[in-house]
Amino acid sequence: MEQFKFYCENKPTAGEIVQVVFTERKEDHTEGFLTEYEGNIIMVHAQATKKKKIKSFNKIIPLNKPLAAVIEDFSEDKNNGSVSRAYLDLPEEEYSRKFNNNSKLINGIYQICIKLNIDFEDIWKNKLFPYFQKSSVEGKSYLENFMECLELPDEILDNKELKDAILEKFSNLSNKKDVFKKD
Repeated sequence: MEQFKFYCENKPTAGEIVQVVFTERKEDHTEGFLTEYEGNIIMVHAQATKKKKIKSFNKIIPLNKPLAAVIEDFSEDKNNGSVSRAYLDLPEEEYSRKFNNNSKLINGIYQICIKLNIDFEDIWKNKLFPYFQKSSVEGKSYLENFMECLELPDEILDNKELKDAILEKFSNLSNKKDVFKKD
């Protein structure tokens, strides 16, 4: 599942808040990648913060740590873009909640598919992700939307065993702290 991204082949749009991991700092910019989309990003250091003077880039743009950023522009042809952290209004924890929920959703379903010996990539890409995307409500994560209704129509998922396992796992999620490991 290492190569698999939450949003499949979809591309981020300008102004969208995404999760990034910066991997290399250069003289005037920092490079990295998107965690939930396929693609690489750069951020010029002037877009890191509104502050005029930066004492430590390690505190503002830590390397190898997931962070929220805003897509400034993204080239679908080249699969890369630029991001900014200067105009994020909320604390980092608020942005992290959405990304953590996405991770819980995809990893929980991945674990079930592995256990039942079902092709996760096909199920996610062709059935579940399009369903979650279509039924999403602005301002809520896909996990929050799914947990409110806890249903998967038969035309979306016709494998009863898989459907029951997913519904059971996520109905129990609100009752206990379930562990979702990245495999």
